Amino acid sequence: GLVGSEMCIRDRFKNRRKSLCLMTRKIDVTVFIALVAIGIAIVFSLGQDGNWDLANYHYYSVYALLNGRIGFDIVPSGIQSYFNPIADVPFYFLAKTFNNFPHFVMAVQSLYWSLCVFFVYLISKNIFKFDTKFGKFLTAFSTVIGGSGIISVVEAGSTFNDLTIALAALVVIFILTKNAFVKETKNLSLTLALCGAILGVATGLKPSGLIFSIGIF
Repeated sequence: GLVGSEMCIRDRFKNRRKSLCLMTRKIDVTVFIALVAIGIAIVFSLGQDGNWDLANYHYYSVYALLNGRIGFDIVPSGIQSYFNPIADVPFYFLAKTFNNFPHFVMAVQSLYWSLCVFFVYLISKNIFKFDTKFGKFLTAFSTVIGGSGIISVVEAGSTFNDLTIALAALVVIFILTKNAFVKETKNLSLTLALCGAILGVATGLKPSGLIFSIGIF
């Protein structure tokens, strides 16, 4: 009867949504794995990081923090001696623990670039209709454009921490765009507070994060 037909249509609609969600997840996983591989390839092609800031203070600042040298060594790295060293803690322990395996350190450092581009992809999915061919094209195109910026590529695997701050900003943009197209956003204040906290931490780690805060809000 009519009721049976309606139930059949609902079941088909639910099954279609489930299959689309499953397909989308598979695409997301594939894209992430591909970006990790590309990030490692980029970093390996650029070679081991040896920038001046790393030699000057990125490694030393964490050493000073953990060994009671802050306030004892007088401005050893110039004004950079007073930069927040927390952002460099992961690299410090990574390099100290795996000092004899530089390629492993490089591969792990490349994840910042991969994650940044992956969130560009997720943001693009939020903005464009990913369930259409044109939406998929726009998502892919914007991801390529977003991930191929010369600064982001050159800094892949480095210790400048710009990609770390950019990742925080992209996470916030992802959260905001995820909720922008929902008619009724629950806990809007909590969502905005979370985004503000993320950007606040990013700015505390590196003052240039303030630029993203002003731009987003």
